[in-house]
Amino acid sequence: MEVRIKRTEDFTPKWNGNEKDKSPIVFHLRYLSTGEMDECIEAKPTKYNSKTKKFMSGEIVHHDNKMFRYATMEIDNLEVNDGSNTTKITTPEELLRQPGFDLLYYEVLAHIKLMSPRVDSKN
Repeated sequence: MEVRIKRTEDFTPKWNGNEKDKSPIVFHLRYLSTGEMDECIEAKPTKYNSKTKKFMSGEIVHHDNKMFRYATMEIDNLEVNDGSNTTKITTPEELLRQPGFDLLYYEVLAHIKLMSPRVDSKN
């Protein structure tokens, strides 16, 4: 069976009216491999039944920063001016070091969690 996939995707967030700007911020994203997704989403058992020797419940833990760093290849058109300096932000690490971008980060992260590389998905 042949499965068609995409490797990358560009995303323009709606944060702060960005999508209407003449030079909007664009995130160049890549789809995570199955192994990378396994590193970013972890199942943790929380309750163990010693009689049946089975886990009865658990929780899913998302390693969001890792997922954001893995998926974000480059950021276009984002500059930060702190009153004395203007800094161009082009990498996920640079964005994560800046204050005031939490809602932008969460919008992009939500998009990353929902994107699928499958072009021909029937399942």
